[in-house]
Amino acid sequence: DAVLEAVDAEIGRLLSSIRPAVFANTTVIIIGDNGTPGAALDFEAPPAKGSVHEGGIHVPLLVVSPGVSPGVSDSLVHVVDLYATILELAGISQSSEDSLSFAGVLQDLPGPRQWAYTLRRKPLGLDGPWPVLNRSAVVQWPWKVIRENSELDLYDISLGTDMLVPLPWSLEEQEAFDTLSAVMSDIEG
Repeated sequence: DAVLEAVDAEIGRLLSSIRPAVFANTTVIIIGDNGTPGAALDFEAPPAKGSVHEGGIHVPLLVVSPGVSPGVSDSLVHVVDLYATILELAGISQSSEDSLSFAGVLQDLPGPRQWAYTLRRKPLGLDGPWPVLNRSAVVQWPWKVIRENSELDLYDISLGTDMLVPLPWSLEEQEAFDTLSAVMSDIEG
């Protein structure tokens, strides 16, 4: 809690340092890092930094701007969506196949993204002891399908972390798995 209070205080200081005339025409976007390394924790934690689990891909995003409704949204946003959103907020018309503007979410409208895809592979040109080189995930609230190498698993993320859904699956779980597996297959070929 102390760390969150300190971050909140520093963001408040940053925002209050912007002159009102400048702030009237300014958007501040703050996005978190992709999780905490497991070695930095003194307890057994679910996979985080460097993984496709919630601890590695579900990060804070804060947008402060005149006309933005204060509050919290559970709309699905991907980091690539910053491109289209910033352009729309700046009044620039641009289309992108991958980036979807979440500017409407800032006005309490539903988000445009139905699912999000993420991939974890060994960085190109870097040598090192990379633990898992072939993981990907597709998220569509409250479900996530994770592929590790050729194995696919279904997870329930409604509790804020990845909970493996054991077999046998309900009809709803099977439909979620089939839908997200098809999305993953379309992306990965």
